[in-house]
Amino acid sequence: MVTGRAAAAGVEATAADLAGEMLSPSTRTADGDVADDFGELWEDEARRWGRDPGLALRRLCDGDLKGLVDQPTSPDVRAALEHPLVHFDVSEMPTKGPALRVIMTVIHTWLANVLATRADHHEQTLLVVEEGWHIAGGSTGQVFHDNMKLSRGLGLSTVSAFHHISDLPAESPARALMKEAGIVLLYGQERYEDAAEAVAMYHLPPGTEETLMNLPKGHCLVKYGSQDPMLVEHVRSSTEQRLTDTDAIIKGEQ
Repeated sequence: MVTGRAAAAGVEATAADLAGEMLSPSTRTADGDVADDFGELWEDEARRWGRDPGLALRRLCDGDLKGLVDQPTSPDVRAALEHPLVHFDVSEMPTKGPALRVIMTVIHTWLANVLATRADHHEQTLLVVEEGWHIAGGSTGQVFHDNMKLSRGLGLSTVSAFHHISDLPAESPARALMKEAGIVLLYGQERYEDAAEAVAMYHLPPGTEETLMNLPKGHCLVKYGSQDPMLVEHVRSSTEQRLTDTDAIIKGEQ
């Protein structure tokens, strides 16, 4: 009903519109007709069901998260979402509180629709998650895990980076994501517990812990399927080195 009324008015539906509908459900369509035979009968029940999510959406629009995702999509963002390469930069988002979770939920909703559309057109999608801890827990991690389970049908390839396996709980979705990986690149580990966890997770030969803890910079072990790990040197171009150099910030040089 929300999208129908917005379309009839020539505007874009917003989260505030949806919150209003949940808190005060309408039994009539955008044309003014009764929606269905059950509309008036279940109006009170619908209001009860929609109270909690409606209040949460209202807080998103009018509370401390106002301005995050409560306005219509701007033309420049809409154009960017149509580009073959879409990049979401969440580095400025606070890691504490609900803001990051809200943004990740919005991204997942957009991604689910993109994957479904691209799969219908037999198009492949490459998804890169630069910081895996964003998807390490909760429903966010579960969505990524579910997508990987359906990756062949969706034409989806997921690339993610994780640090410190031993810090993640045994039931963490992040661990499930790591186990699903068909190709694994294992770089040097400073902590023995992390090296031991990697060896156990990927069934590496005994003694690989020491190898992981003594890998020189730019080298990694590559595990492909059930094959034995291979030692590989990761050679980067000068441009890649410049783009990925964070030493200046750590050293306080900039």
